[in-house]
Amino acid sequence: MDAVKEDIKMVGVTAEDGGNRVRRGRGPAVPSTVYLSLLRMYLSPPDVHCLGPIKMELTEPQANLQAALQVLELHHSKLNTTKAINLLPANTQIREIRVFLESVLEEKAQMKRCNQVLKSLLQAEFLRVQEERIFHQQVKCVITEEKTCRVCKKKIGNSAFARYPNGVVVHYFCCKDRSVCPTEQ
Repeated sequence: MDAVKEDIKMVGVTAEDGGNRVRRGRGPAVPSTVYLSLLRMYLSPPDVHCLGPIKMELTEPQANLQAALQVLELHHSKLNTTKAINLLPANTQIREIRVFLESVLEEKAQMKRCNQVLKSLLQAEFLRVQEERIFHQQVKCVITEEKTCRVCKKKIGNSAFARYPNGVVVHYFCCKDRSVCPTEQ
């Protein structure tokens, strides 16, 4: 219970003018479970007996649906929508959570559009790289009996060889640095 209270303090719940109000803090990022805990406490507050023996007369805590709806509206992006809706009482009307649902649907639609754009950009990049790969693989390299290594000046023959992008062919073991052509040194 103390951890939940600390989490709620981190969210920034204040009581002003007799009603609970959630203020937006500029503190550290708050995990989404905190908002679900806050919602749970508003909708089904803890029993008075969990406070321990108190000499004064306390009334049974009542669910604060308005504060819970305000948390839904203000922090819809930080909440698991399914879990939040499951916490609401069964008699909650759609019009009461309309703003929350519209915000969630709008955010999900925007996220879907962004993901579609990203997917299209990645697909275009993939096709460009494939086209470039095909272009570079089309280049033929014919090794004849007379072909000699540019480094050691011996015939390539049946030895393993390396070909640089500019067409220079060398023995594989003569290829010291794959990024630097030996004739350009």
